[in-house]
Amino acid sequence: MNKDKSALVKAVEKKKAMSAADFDVKRLIFPAGKGYEIVRMKTIINIEINKNHLTIHRDGLGPVTVLCTMMDLKKLLPDNYFLSVHESYVVGILHVARYIWKREGAGAVIMSDGREIGVAPLCRDEVIRVLHVDGLFVPAKVVVKGKGEKE
Repeated sequence: MNKDKSALVKAVEKKKAMSAADFDVKRLIFPAGKGYEIVRMKTIINIEINKNHLTIHRDGLGPVTVLCTMMDLKKLLPDNYFLSVHESYVVGILHVARYIWKREGAGAVIMSDGREIGVAPLCRDEVIRVLHVDGLFVPAKVVVKGKGEKE
């Protein structure tokens, strides 16, 4: 058990500011039956939290449900690539396709796979700040919609 805890401490120290090159190859490895489920971090669109069950939605692959606490998993996720948007959701920043303003201070993010995930009012300002930091904000309205998009 001490060996596992020591490995976890080392992983936490390394994860704080992961470079893009490291992020491209970094994987999470979960015990699964007679083997392991390997999840590349850059494929994580979002993580859905339901008590001690986490469902990891991946780009191009089916979801993976693991028995783990979000607190334990957050220790391994690099802060500069993942963001809490709600008490039940963490999103991969690179997979956020759109932010939508909602009523009463809340909002939503549309992910690269088309799913809409609610943004809690308490998380809204941080989500907007991170989206502005990681992208070039253009103060213009989109007037030409992409194929299949509605006004």
